[in-house]
Parts: sequence; C-alpha cells; structure tokens
Amino acid sequence: LAFVGLPWKIVPFPQFELQAKLIARLLSGRACLPSVTEMEADTAAHYAQMQAEGTPLRYCHMMSEQQWAYNDWLAETAGPDVVKLPSWRPAMYASTGASKREHPDDYRDRWDDAGSACEAEVELAALTQQLKAKHPAASRAAATAAVAS
Repeated sequence: LAFVGLPWKIVPFPQFELQAKLIARLLSGRACLPSVTEMEADTAAHYAQMQAEGTPLRYCHMMSEQQWAYNDWLAETAGPDVVKLPSWRPAMYASTGASKREHPDDYRDRWDDAGSACEAEVELAALTQQLKAKHPAASRAAATAAVAS
C-alpha cells in the first residue's frame, strides 16, 4: 500500500511525480527502500526533532523547506536515471513565499525573482524541444493548427 501526495506546504506536482516514480520502481523491484530499522530510526529522529521544536505531531507531513531534501532522496532512491528537481524551484518557492507574506493581497500580480523565472523558461524550452523531437508528427500538427487559426 502506498500513498502519493500526503505532504503539505510543498510544491505538489513535481514531488508527486517523484513519489510515483519511486513507488513504481519499488513495485517492479528496480529500487529498494532502506531497512525497516533505518526507516524506524529516521521516523523516531523526525518525531524527536518536532518535539524539540515544539511542533505538534499532527504536522508531521508539513514539509516546507524540508521538501527539497525529501525530493532529492526520492530521486536518489528511485535510481540514477531519475533526475532531481532543478535548483530554480527552491529559489522560486522561497521568493513566492516571501512575496506572499509581504504582499498578501496581490502577491500573484508581482514577481520579484526574474532569475528563477528565466531558469524555468530555459528548462521549459528544453523540455519542449525534447517532446518535439520525440513526437514530430504531433509537433507538425500543432504548428499547422496554429497557422490555420
């Protein structure tokens, strides 16, 4: 039994994708979890840290900044061909969070992190090129439809 998407205060969909990849590889035997002893020790350490910080255990799935290390762990555990999330994501998450706190009424209409946005655009362009190369017929059909409209 596996659950995708329990953590909160995260960037959800990239993390869900990494969780799903790990689950698929675990079920197919292409990846392995740490030993039960290691996982129990990690859980106990997490609970102890929460208690030391005075955080109620009901917040055990609230990740915030811890999501980046968890996402890296998911990718590493899934296998060497699973790519870690790019560095612009934590920067954009932090920038958006700061903007939300400073400008709660209109933070969606502001953007103070042009660097992360540029990196995201470069990544999107590269992914678009990869998809076009992988599916040339679909790419030509989309271009024809765009010209026709």
